[in-house]
Amino acid sequence: MKNEMKKSMTEDLRVISDIIESAGICMLTTHNHAGGLCSRPMYTQEADENGNLWFFTSSNSHLISEIRSNHQVQLTYASGKEKFVSASGNAYEVFDRARMIQLWTPMMKAWFPQGIETTDLVLLRVELQDVEYWETPSSPVIKVAGFFKSMVSDKPYAPGHHEKVNLHH
Repeated sequence: MKNEMKKSMTEDLRVISDIIESAGICMLTTHNHAGGLCSRPMYTQEADENGNLWFFTSSNSHLISEIRSNHQVQLTYASGKEKFVSASGNAYEVFDRARMIQLWTPMMKAWFPQGIETTDLVLLRVELQDVEYWETPSSPVIKVAGFFKSMVSDKPYAPGHHEKVNLHH
């Protein structure tokens, strides 16, 4: 049974990573200092094998200030109109120059013109805890058929596959 759970978790992580990689950009939500929520788009550098997401940001940003006060974050991804991820976790700033060099891409110069030498450059690591994902069929014919099937049966419309994954270690 434990191997089945591990296989299922591995498959779920693969699906989640594929959706995140395909989407690339998420909306990352933090708790702001006024007690509300604040969301901003963030480009995901990597979804690693341990269930961590990695981002570049500035150590002087509102994002880092809010995370220093409350590590809990929410991330949402949408890949096209068919695949979605909603994840909660804890975020931490990481000062690791070797990891920065490993994750750096030329695209990051748009936000950090001095490149890897940017004075306040920092990594943000989000340790995922609870993740939900949805995959819906991309074919309009399949969607319509499923919708009409639900209208003539006693079962609600289920547009695709939905899973909840707990990554607590």
